[in-house]
Amino acid sequence: MLIRALAFNAVGLILAIAGWYNAAGSDQPRTQLTWIEVGVAGFAIATVGNGMWVLRGRRALGTAARELFGPDLSELLPRARTVATITPTEPDVLVSAPGTIRYHRPECVLLRGHVPSALDRRARSAHERTGRRACEVCQP
Repeated sequence: MLIRALAFNAVGLILAIAGWYNAAGSDQPRTQLTWIEVGVAGFAIATVGNGMWVLRGRRALGTAARELFGPDLSELLPRARTVATITPTEPDVLVSAPGTIRYHRPECVLLRGHVPSALDRRARSAHERTGRRACEVCQP
């Protein structure tokens, strides 16, 4: 495959150089445009060769990974942990994550992934006294 990629690059380079040389040596716009098109075609051929080489390498990496880790690689990936929806004890309790500037409704989608015990539960006025603003998504 490397030889094929090198062949594509060699043909592309030859066409690009031929296009540049002949376009620079002509004073006729029509002739220059024709040779510029030849040069662009050379770059396109080289790009196709490089793309095939990269895709072949990608395929080889995938094959090696399957041989090393088995056919199902999804078992090795970390699973997303599920976090229970936070249910407030009082209707006016809002929550915020440590170090953030916004407070949210307990069911806000922006709180997904946070551990419920690590969230700060306060009334709206207490959050506003600490300088936090209301979330624009859940609009508490």
